Amino acid sequence: MRYVFCDMDGTLLDDEKRLPSGFPELMTEYEKRGVIFGIGSGRQYETLRRMFPGHEERMIFISDNGSITFYKNKCLWVEEIPEDTVLKVLSVCRENGFMAVLCGANSAYVENVNETFLNDTRNYYKKLCIVDSLEEAFCIDRICKVAVYDAEDAKKNICPHFKFMEDELQISASAGNWVDMMRKGVNKGTAIRKLKEMYGIDEKDCIAFGDYMNDYEMLKECYYSYAMENAIDEIKSICRFRAPSNNETGVVRVLKDIL
Repeated sequence: MRYVFCDMDGTLLDDEKRLPSGFPELMTEYEKRGVIFGIGSGRQYETLRRMFPGHEERMIFISDNGSITFYKNKCLWVEEIPEDTVLKVLSVCRENGFMAVLCGANSAYVENVNETFLNDTRNYYKKLCIVDSLEEAFCIDRICKVAVYDAEDAKKNICPHFKFMEDELQISASAGNWVDMMRKGVNKGTAIRKLKEMYGIDEKDCIAFGDYMNDYEMLKECYYSYAMENAIDEIKSICRFRAPSNNETGVVRVLKDIL
C-alpha cells in the first residue's frame, strides 16, 4: 500500500465534522513508511489544507470533487467549466429558488446572504467571497464546480431540474443538502486515474474509503475499496471491504489494523 485516499464528510469526519482522535499520529506513522495520504472531497482546497497542519505539504488534495488537484501545495490541474454552461446552471437555480456556490481555483463565490445557507457553506469553503452577482466570478477566477443547495433533500429536489444537462455536466449528490456539478467526466476517480498515470501507481497500491455517490468513481479506481458502515447501498455494492461507521472512527480502526 502506497496511497490512502479518503473522503471527508460521512467517512473520515464524524457527524459533528470532527477528525477522529489519533488520526494525525497515525498519519505520521504511515508517512515514515513512505505512504502518501490523499483526501478526495467536495470541500475546497484551502478548507482541506487547514485541517491537516503539519502534514499538508506531503498530502494530495483532490478538492471540489475532482475539479482541482494539489500535491505538495502545488496545483496539478484545474478542470474548468465553460462559462455558458455555468450560466445555464445559474438560470435554472434562479428560476427554482435554489442557492448556488461557484467554486473557483482561488475562492468560492455566493450572492445569497441567507444565514442558514451561508453557515452551511462556510463549513466547506473557508475562502468565500460574497458578490452582488455570481457572474462577477468569471472576471476574476476559473470556475470548476457549481454546488447547489437545498435545505431539505438536494438529490430529490435539485437533480430532476438538471437532467437536460447530463451530457454537459457530471452531476453528483455530495451530501444530503448539496448537489455538485462539474465538467462532464470530472470526478474523484478521474483525478486518481490521472495521478496513476503521472506517478506510475497501480490500483493495488491504493486503499480508499467512502460513503456517498461522489465517492463512487474513487472507490472503483482503488483495489482496496472500503465502504463505511453508514454508506449508502450503492456504495456498499461496489466495495470489496467494509469499515465501521464514521462515528465509530472506522477509517482509523482499519488503518490501525493494517499497520
